Amino acid sequence: MQGLISFIIPVKNRDEERIKNCVNSLRGNNTGEIIIVDYGSEPRISNIEGTKLIRYNKNKIWNKAHAINLGIRAAKYDYIGTVDCDMIISKDFMDRAKEHISENSFIYSINVRRVNQEDVSDSFKDMLSKSFLWNNSIGRYSIIHNANGGIQIYPKRWITRIGGVDECLIYWGGMDNDVFERAIINGLITVNINAPLLHQEHELKKEANLSGTEKIIAVKIKIEKSKYLEEVFRDRKYIRNDGCWGMDKPNQKRFLKTQEEQKKAEIKEKKELERYNKALMRAASAGKKFFIFKGEKTFIFNNKEKKKLEKIQKLPNKKAPIEIKNITKEDKSVRNRNLKEIKRLAKEKRLAEKKKNKYNKAFINAVKKGKKSFIFEGKKVELFHG
Repeated sequence: MQGLISFIIPVKNRDEERIKNCVNSLRGNNTGEIIIVDYGSEPRISNIEGTKLIRYNKNKIWNKAHAINLGIRAAKYDYIGTVDCDMIISKDFMDRAKEHISENSFIYSINVRRVNQEDVSDSFKDMLSKSFLWNNSIGRYSIIHNANGGIQIYPKRWITRIGGVDECLIYWGGMDNDVFERAIINGLITVNINAPLLHQEHELKKEANLSGTEKIIAVKIKIEKSKYLEEVFRDRKYIRNDGCWGMDKPNQKRFLKTQEEQKKAEIKEKKELERYNKALMRAASAGKKFFIFKGEKTFIFNNKEKKKLEKIQKLPNKKAPIEIKNITKEDKSVRNRNLKEIKRLAKEKRLAEKKKNKYNKAFINAVKKGKKSFIFEGKKVELFHG
């Protein structure tokens, strides 16, 4: 039937009660089907009456975009509605969405409020009275929350034509904004329905669901995604999933490749630190004031020598002065820029020397005390004896 919506709910490790609350809020005259994509939940999500369940457990990484794309591939109606499983959609929103749905519309909402799980009930009015703002600051609410309302409705033909949701946007954040921005680039009419929606609160948020190395990687990828999306939005780039989306294997290499490169760099840095520590220990054990590392003389912590070095660095250039009367404004500008750069580099070098001196002291103190490791600037450093 024309105008019916295939709602897609991507899920990983959420309790079934909140998913049922979300599903029940989506039932209505303009709902064609509700598809739940269980993306590797442990334990698995059970079948919920009146829904279609897709199970996918071939990806260890949470990829909401890929989960949505799997749902889009399976959808049989003309419009796609993507909904976070924590959302409770009001009847008012559903009725008004029906009025605005078309082949050229992109429907969303920024009027989202939070509700604690113990306050969830069958009465939307009661829940709304107990809800609270998404952000504490109303100013931030209106700026930051744009296009992140937890529900988006758009034509299936359009999302298929642009190659689905960008599957490189793994873990949390970015995909809703990306789809919204691409809708604008493609000239869709964006419709912000200002009917209140509710988000069922949960204790662990985003990267807090992870632990150890994966948590660190997810945070780093989040930073990389932010830079990438800023560039995409600024330059109005029209990026697809390289023709592959919603397939059995997610198209998620972009940031994972970056992480692989970073991991290699970290391993290389760790090995170099090991070599530095060994050279430092040998020099300190032999009572030397300095040692050679990578072709450079490195002082352990001889303050007199360091002060001499810093004094030399601060001395003005003894070359012949430039004839001021013959210099142009452009030359002055270049000279000033060069002087600033020289001062900046000298300052960086002094700070680096100071940091190295501090590190050397911490290292030797740890060795003297027989420790296996020590903390330097919030990071654990393993000692390598011998």
